[in-house]
Amino acid sequence: MEKHRDSENSVIANAVAEWADGDSLASHPAINGDYFCTNDNAKKAGTNSVLSLNNMNILNQEFGAKKINPTELAELIK
Repeated sequence: MEKHRDSENSVIANAVAEWADGDSLASHPAINGDYFCTNDNAKKAGTNSVLSLNNMNILNQEFGAKKINPTELAELIK
């Protein structure tokens, strides 16, 4: 029984993580952001992630959502 519960918790945690990524990214056009800064490279969710390379390319074309990592952001604000 405990094994099932751990598996269920993992599915829920992954869904919430993707939901949070989507909500964070959805705010980008609302605040007229130029960059979306994250270290998330969609390794766990892969192509299903809102932050996958393909999805980010679409969001960049449609809304100007350019994904950068913290190191790139630090370089921009020097």
